[in-house]
Amino acid sequence: MAHRADAATFEGAGDLDTEGSTVLVGLPGLGLAGVIAVEHVTDELGLEYRGYLASGEFPHVATYAEGRLRESVRVYGDGDVTALLADLVFPPRSHGALAEGVVEHLTDGCEQVVVPIGAPAEWVDEHGRVTAVTTTDSLGQTLHDADVPPAPGVGAIGGPTGAIVDACAREGVPTVALVVRVEPYRPDPAAATALLRHGIESVVDAAFDTRALEAREDALIAEMDEMARQMQRIDAQEGFERPPPEDDEPSMFQ
Repeated sequence: MAHRADAATFEGAGDLDTEGSTVLVGLPGLGLAGVIAVEHVTDELGLEYRGYLASGEFPHVATYAEGRLRESVRVYGDGDVTALLADLVFPPRSHGALAEGVVEHLTDGCEQVVVPIGAPAEWVDEHGRVTAVTTTDSLGQTLHDADVPPAPGVGAIGGPTGAIVDACAREGVPTVALVVRVEPYRPDPAAATALLRHGIESVVDAAFDTRALEAREDALIAEMDEMARQMQRIDAQEGFERPPPEDDEPSMFQ
């Protein structure tokens, strides 16, 4: 796999084995549904911390959980599933480094990459609806068999998730973007549950217990609200003004 000069580096205790793995990418996006869903998979499967991605293009901030500092772009895995979880908002200048870092360090021999994305629900009945954008016929068939429809019409995936999907497609890595309709202006655990039940489960070929996720909805909203405020502070420090979501365009949570 070709090395890109601007690729983020992987820092870990040893080599990261992604042979045959499904790679889940959880970035802070609209409704934070992707982060919530991938974090739930990481916790339920007991994925072990393997290391982190680092780049001079990433915002220089310190993130923490439960009073302890932690790396901002973390990698977990157990062989069958590899998960990337980020606490950062990625400004445009960092998208290339992130995407090339994912391709270079997380996709060697992997089975597929799954990128959850939030898009604003335009009406109540649309909330939690999951559609798919795939790079291969076989992934398209897998989603079709699971009654996950293709994303309708013509569109574009922007931001860091779009950069990752594009980089994976260029390198021939089977990739699916799972687009879930979310409440755009607050953390949305219900949309994360829909992602798990109607998207991620079919691709990973596993069933996840979402009862704890549903029971902790209020607490999750409070936790993710704090993350959203941190994201806004990072935006201000970086001088990056994030536009509001428009129409069908997947956008970052604000």
